[in-house]
Amino acid sequence: MKRMLMLLATILALCVADAGRGGPIPQFKQETPHIPQLASQTYVRTFRGGERAHAMAIGTGATYMGLYVYDKYGNCVAWDDWGMPISRDDLSVDWYPRETAPYMVEVRNNGVRVNECKVVIR
Repeated sequence: MKRMLMLLATILALCVADAGRGGPIPQFKQETPHIPQLASQTYVRTFRGGERAHAMAIGTGATYMGLYVYDKYGNCVAWDDWGMPISRDDLSVDWYPRETAPYMVEVRNNGVRVNECKVVIR
């Protein structure tokens, strides 16, 4: 009986809970750009201050890639450019913006082959 009550309480809590408000303003749809060799793709989005922000890029495994986030002053506030051969273009960063402001997210192809990657920014 206690287990059933706990299960029902958990289900109720999940149904009523807010899905969260973290992420860019306005919403970002997943993109799949072809990033040429030794080039980059940039996105500028406004993020809410104090709320978790996340950017992710997953490539085809063709080259090493880097993911960098810059604030409005040009400071790099988050990055992921370290990789092993098996995960060379699987990138993810989290950061907490200090203020509501635009941030630039850069996905950089560090190789000599074209890499198609999925990019999600939240």
